[in-house]
Amino acid sequence: MENLINDLINRLGQIKEEERIRILQCQKYGDEDAARILTGKIMAIDYCIGELRRLITYEHQSEINH
Repeated sequence: MENLINDLINRLGQIKEEERIRILQCQKYGDEDAARILTGKIMAIDYCIGELRRLITYEHQSEINH
């Protein structure tokens, strides 16, 4: 299960990097509204990554306690 979660974290990280590039492109062309929307998307991705990492930590603690 941990491997699947780590794979998902990696894929989300790749999406995050693609969105960062899109933000720079939007800013280059002066589309600040789109840049803000993409920034919100990155924040949501960061939150998801944090929650997935928390699941891995929870799983490890559960294994230690049993």
